[in-house]
Amino acid sequence: MTRVKTKLFIIGGGGHSRVVIESFRKSGSQIDGIVDPAYIKFENVVGIPVIGGDEALDTFSIDAIRLINGVGVLPGHLGRWKITERLRNKGFKFVTVVDPDAVVSSRVKVSEGVQVLAGCILQDGVTIGRDSVVNTGVILDHDCNLGEKCWISPGVTICGGTTIGSNAYIGTGATLIQNIRIGEGALIRAGTVVVEDVPPRTILK
Repeated sequence: MTRVKTKLFIIGGGGHSRVVIESFRKSGSQIDGIVDPAYIKFENVVGIPVIGGDEALDTFSIDAIRLINGVGVLPGHLGRWKITERLRNKGFKFVTVVDPDAVVSSRVKVSEGVQVLAGCILQDGVTIGRDSVVNTGVILDHDCNLGEKCWISPGVTICGGTTIGSNAYIGTGATLIQNIRIGEGALIRAGTVVVEDVPPRTILK
């Protein structure tokens, strides 16, 4: 029996998607297509063909493809996570992305669908829950723990032993001191310096 090669498709054709595509290209991996109805008119994005919207995935066997979520996140917008859950509920699997230029300790643990992008530093004992995104240039010091579906924006520094609850959003350039807890669904605005625990679903400016 001939084994069918697994195809890799990325959801979304915008800015975050292009950053993730570059991470894959640096590692020598190939992305076979972009799934985004808004970009069909362009035929391709950075040389990768746009195959259509979600309906295009229905033409493939679930076992024959793997997905990457390339949709970005803005504060309070949950579209990215809804896309992931909808497709995962259909049986699709999401790959983990670690940029070759990220510095990652051998004892870091990442789950399915996590993205760690260029210039990140992940130190000993860091754990990252399913589907969380650690954007460009983030520093996670020793023993930090991220829940599921966290969005850590570019340039964030999180000091050792800090815990981030699921669905939290940490804005660009924020700094979190050591050994604090950020509650589930909390939103930390860009540039904020956080020196104490933040309750769940709190907006910190």
